[in-house]
Amino acid sequence: MPPQSKNPRISLLRLPLLTTTHYGWNETQGRASIYNFTNGIINTNPTIGTSALTDNRAKFLPELRIGRAWSPFTSGRTALRTSFGIHRALLDNLNYRLDQAAPFYTTLAVKNVPVSSLNFSATSAPPAGALISPSNVQTDIRTPTVLAWTFKLEQQIAPNTSLTLAYVGSHGYHQILSGDQNEPIPVTCPAALAAGTVYFPSTTTKANPAVANTTSWFSQGTSLYNALEVDLKRNFAHGFQLRGNYTCVSGNTPAFISNPYNPKADWGLAATDVRHLASLNGAYDLPLLAFASRIKRAVLPTQDSSAAAVGIMRGLQPHKTPSPMQRALAPGPLPDSPPTY
Repeated sequence: MPPQSKNPRISLLRLPLLTTTHYGWNETQGRASIYNFTNGIINTNPTIGTSALTDNRAKFLPELRIGRAWSPFTSGRTALRTSFGIHRALLDNLNYRLDQAAPFYTTLAVKNVPVSSLNFSATSAPPAGALISPSNVQTDIRTPTVLAWTFKLEQQIAPNTSLTLAYVGSHGYHQILSGDQNEPIPVTCPAALAAGTVYFPSTTTKANPAVANTTSWFSQGTSLYNALEVDLKRNFAHGFQLRGNYTCVSGNTPAFISNPYNPKADWGLAATDVRHLASLNGAYDLPLLAFASRIKRAVLPTQDSSAAAVGIMRGLQPHKTPSPMQRALAPGPLPDSPPTY
């Protein structure tokens, strides 16, 4: 419901400024392995050092938030609410890609080899024709960012009943894309195909034939979200509430890139593009539960251990034991744990 007071023309403005920072991806034993590019072609051998990034672009990430709510009429039955925010998602999961990189934790790709002959061991040589399949990230990867905004009109249409019309939108940039950065270089399409068609002849080799396909992350994605929301609320006596809402959504974004030379070609509908969505729900406050809640606040301490539990869970990392083949391909003795970032 719109806020009520002796002065019904209420105005509230909030302007917080948050900042986020990241120290970068540094490996404690100098085993950070990354594949660079020469003239746009992925290198055959990785670059090994103490950091997986050549440029840490997450040292200072301001996140501005602004919101305002006000009642334009003296009746106090109408409320306008608007907000804008910058939201960022730190790349805390880059180790998912970095701990699968050669030469310490090598992944091989083989073709036309019978399954019965895939007897890998620490002393056996890789099958003939086996190529390293790099797992890679952009060395100057940026932090995914979303600009989000809302505008809501809330109107009291009857006692204890309100109707809300809202527009919600967002634009994302530096979104993480996944793709193979060793695709063959496209060629001019033949006359039999329409102009602009991406064409890969069957005889075309990869950009660097010395390595296999890659699984790479790079921050070149964008996203767009627009939604119209209608929300109807009704409060009844004795703690019963009824609410119905409808949302019309349009969302677009790429995710996995089929052609790394033209990421925009994969622009399409996003998973959030649920064009029409309606729901109806109700809630009832049981008197017994309200009484129990008051008892809990009176008896139990206010200390909240959930933050500590979250910290413990974030500290847990899956332990990966290197395979015999990875031990055989490693340049030296291989520890029992992946690179520690």
